[in-house]
Amino acid sequence: MMKLLAVLVASLAFVVTVSAQRWVSRPKAPTGSEFRSRNSQVSLSCDTGKMVFKMNFAEPFVGVALIGPKNTKECTLRGDGRRRSYTLTVSPDACGSCKQHSCQPGTFVNSLYIRYHPTLEREGDDVKTVICKYQAGSIQTG
Repeated sequence: MMKLLAVLVASLAFVVTVSAQRWVSRPKAPTGSEFRSRNSQVSLSCDTGKMVFKMNFAEPFVGVALIGPKNTKECTLRGDGRRRSYTLTVSPDACGSCKQHSCQPGTFVNSLYIRYHPTLEREGDDVKTVICKYQAGSIQTG
């Protein structure tokens, strides 16, 4: 089970630290792991084996959200033009984490790209660096 501690670093990066402790039943929602722009609100949560991006858009989303440099199905979310809310769950190392960033052991760094047009990069698109840190914590024994 995991205990989440989240910190927003500047306006460019999310940092979420996860410490393992057997006696914690369910992580609380992290604070400070949210980004807001004129067109979107994105929250990040890190858990064992996954990064979860919850995205809410001001208008029905027709663009593309991409995690990292890989353009794979697992790392890409395409808006259907009907909904404003989406969730993208990825494995921390599946989308090229640490390929463009230097990482310490237990740390996954990547970029979140949000394009509001399905094929073009335009002014007003969002790019954020996201960081998940996994650290071993104390284990409580009975």
